[in-house]
Amino acid sequence: MRRAEASLHDPASVTLLSGGAIIPVAPKGLVIHDGAVAIAAGRIVALGPRALVEADYPGAVRIDCTGRVILPGFVNTHVHAGMSLMRSMAGDLPLLERLRRIVWPFMDALDEAAARAAMRLGCMEMALAGYTAFADMFPMIGPGGEEVRRFGLRALLAPYVRDEADGFAEIAAAGTEWRGDALIRPAIGLQSLYAASEAVLERAAGLATESGLPVHVHIAEHRAEVEDGMGVARLDALGLLRAGGILAHCVHVNEAELARIAETGAGISHNPGSNAKLGTGNADLARIQAHGIAVGLGTDSVAANDRHDPFAGMRMAALLPRRYGMPRVLTGPADVLELATLGGARLLGIAAQTGSLEIGKWADLCVLRLDDPRHEPLDWENGAQLLAAVVFCGAPEDVDMVMVGGHAIVRDGALAGQDGAEILATASMQSARVLSRAGLV
Repeated sequence: MRRAEASLHDPASVTLLSGGAIIPVAPKGLVIHDGAVAIAAGRIVALGPRALVEADYPGAVRIDCTGRVILPGFVNTHVHAGMSLMRSMAGDLPLLERLRRIVWPFMDALDEAAARAAMRLGCMEMALAGYTAFADMFPMIGPGGEEVRRFGLRALLAPYVRDEADGFAEIAAAGTEWRGDALIRPAIGLQSLYAASEAVLERAAGLATESGLPVHVHIAEHRAEVEDGMGVARLDALGLLRAGGILAHCVHVNEAELARIAETGAGISHNPGSNAKLGTGNADLARIQAHGIAVGLGTDSVAANDRHDPFAGMRMAALLPRRYGMPRVLTGPADVLELATLGGARLLGIAAQTGSLEIGKWADLCVLRLDDPRHEPLDWENGAQLLAAVVFCGAPEDVDMVMVGGHAIVRDGALAGQDGAEILATASMQSARVLSRAGLV
């Protein structure tokens, strides 16, 4: 059993998730059958066989997880939660056409009320799907950050900067206001190199140097931008390829560029769902991981990928390389699950605190019910089958509970402490209003 010193915690202040199968993710592939996780002051203080953990905390508040799986919360490494108001509205348009005809006009018509409604809807969908942390790129990170904090999720928030520099003032303000915040942190966001002016790119590079903040950018997503000289090499020349950076997509990169990404300490967000829908290709995970680059899974926006679903992302990440004849670097469910949890935490720079179930880490986790016909027959003593059930048979509707820092934000498959009906109604109203303002209806 792994545990902290039990005497350090008053048993009455400890919460036990007891009786489930635990998949800690670290070490990879481990499954603890009939286990328990003890949580105190928002952190994991013990995990192991149920009988041993319960004996150490006899007066703890016990949550029965019998017939469930306890695992780390998922980490979404690239998302535009604020685009939730335009779900599936761009149809099957190619990437650049959908940006210019649909996405950018919609975003230009947003105001604060709509941005808040969009962020709340995005947080709702992600929380119910089992996410506990995400890296977002969207305008108005100040109001957006307030909504994320209100929801109780963790987020790295970057503005969606295109051909203007307004977002940089938001970053400066957030850097001061959010200092020391356990839930939200700022980053420098750039839509892409091709959407920004040279002045904006130079200012972004200067801000990155001055502040030390990570850079979140779409890069090498489609072949045309690379052919136009707007790929990773150009990002590097501008001084924007930096440690801690999140490079979204990186579908079209060469060996020299991958080596340089590894050298600088930047990482890659792999978005197989949006890349497949937009027809831009599939990032070569085998090559990326061979260079030791930090990599996690992202959903992109619901305008490009329709939903924020970690289970769909895991399945596509595992299967698409086989479709493209790429090496099967993700050789089993344990590899895929690590990519969606601890891999994402590494990319966001928070792996020391979350991404796996370990003593001292935040109690950021989700509990799954595997009682749907999709999971039957299931041998609960077979760890390999349990891992496969989560990765290849799982779905958001399996999520029973989600905790962030030991606080339940989802309970019994529903939002805890949030009015889901109000979130949906407001989002619907704001979406119709913004679509009208943008001339898209």
